[in-house]
Amino acid sequence: NKSVTPKTIVVCKFLGMGSIVQSTPLLQTFKKQFPDCKIIYLSSVTNKNFLGQISLIDETIIINDKSLFSTIISTLSCIRILLSKQIDLFIDLEVYSNFSKIFTIVSNADLKFGLTHKDNKKQNIYSSTFQLRTDRPVFKSYLEMCKSFNPQSLIHELYQFPIKDETRQSVLERFGISGEYIIVNPNASDLRIERRWPKENFVSLINQIAGINPTIKILLIGSSSESNYVNEIYTSVNAVHQNSIVNTAGKLSIEELIALISGTKLMITNDTGPMHLSFAQLRPTLALFGPASPIQFGNHNHSTVVYKKVSCSPCVH
Repeated sequence: NKSVTPKTIVVCKFLGMGSIVQSTPLLQTFKKQFPDCKIIYLSSVTNKNFLGQISLIDETIIINDKSLFSTIISTLSCIRILLSKQIDLFIDLEVYSNFSKIFTIVSNADLKFGLTHKDNKKQNIYSSTFQLRTDRPVFKSYLEMCKSFNPQSLIHELYQFPIKDETRQSVLERFGISGEYIIVNPNASDLRIERRWPKENFVSLINQIAGINPTIKILLIGSSSESNYVNEIYTSVNAVHQNSIVNTAGKLSIEELIALISGTKLMITNDTGPMHLSFAQLRPTLALFGPASPIQFGNHNHSTVVYKKVSCSPCVH
């Protein structure tokens, strides 16, 4: 593999904003070693706008998985697109889903890289497999793939998203925020609800923070689908502190969310996508972990981890 110079690289990751963020050291390392290579990201429609914020990515191929019908139609379309490309390297970052293997096979890539975990060491359809270990940061597991090409150096830093000052200022003005603020993210992916710290704990914490420092704004974040849950927390906060709380759930674009995170004094968050955005933007982060490995997903500078190790830990669920 060391003699190969890949001109077209496809990276496949359907689920998990955090995993996409954690794949950016791999993308940066490839771009540094092969400046003329084209990086294509294959993902789900949920991540489309987010992928547009990463300048390392030259093109996206999107699966619309909103319904069974749209999944079938967009899968066929994506297969046609892949077949039209001359792909040198296909990187499958999915571990717990076999759906990505369809695209790995039809890519006709000269090299097919995939991940495996300790319970499954078979190579299957891949030319090379790499172990996804729970005892090291996930980006380091991804970077093992770069070593096949004998790079002069590996980039370990997450991609730092460029921020437009006018974007952040516009959001702050819209929500009447001036001075310092902290962000609280009480959510977790619909597929990872067990990673939520209990609702009543967030309410208690927000009440305490607002009581200690009533001048600092506390911003609640969440997607549109999470807005009802976030609103329940917001309305449960002591009425005395309501003026200190700003509920932005369902009201921010991904660009605006990243801009807000980049300016926060502190990020308090469950183990989910915005946590990784905070890592990437080098913000002080209090990361609340449940079943997953904090060594694998929370081991970053500027982060402090609180970990409840359950019986199956480290585990996805």
